Amino acid sequence: MKSYDPLVNFMNRYGYDCEGIQELITGSKYVAVLLKNGTIGLAANLHRIDKIRQDEVMKIDLESDVFRTLYTAYINAIVNYSVDDLTELDFFNCIDLSHYCNTVMIGYSEPLVYKFSQINKSPSVFDLEKEHPLIIEQSKLPTYLRSCDCLIMTATTLVNNTFGDILRETSSNCDVYLIGPTSPMDASVFFKFNIKAVFGMQFKKFDWDLLELIKMGGGTDKFKKIGKKAALLKK
Repeated sequence: MKSYDPLVNFMNRYGYDCEGIQELITGSKYVAVLLKNGTIGLAANLHRIDKIRQDEVMKIDLESDVFRTLYTAYINAIVNYSVDDLTELDFFNCIDLSHYCNTVMIGYSEPLVYKFSQINKSPSVFDLEKEHPLIIEQSKLPTYLRSCDCLIMTATTLVNNTFGDILRETSSNCDVYLIGPTSPMDASVFFKFNIKAVFGMQFKKFDWDLLELIKMGGGTDKFKKIGKKAALLKK
């Protein structure tokens, strides 16, 4: 196990009830969990999962890539509908990035990079899954993390269990933001560190259009028409 694993904390706090799952949908980009109460959670399909077997649903195994993906989606379906302090805000609408000197982004996001360019900022971008001229060689990440004062990372770090190792390399003066539609918005787990805010998405209960979109390989660019952005800010 890594130095700190949020999924372990989620498991200790919320547990796991596989009997509460109504549907599991796997697409080329995302995996979705629909609970029997209608809530929906997503996780990035980093490991190219085609189908989740019944034995993989029933067995708790946070060392398993499949179960980590499933459980990340499950936790989103649990916590993102039960937090009272969520506000409908976009990342750039509520975070002033102008005073940061050295921003690192883990998980390439074209819209975010574009918005940074609008304020004449150029974050240092790392991504294990994508190829782009802006993406820096992964071996250099620890060096960049030690000197950054702002870290923006996607919730894919929960699925691939790099969250703890990444935070361990940052300084106590670094502000951390967790972003993306697969971010579990839960203060009890994330705000014990330097995480200042969690930005995710909420979807309508029993949203079959969303589930069909994921099944067909739809990605984040389509979600804005279906879900709404939400933020959990550290007070």
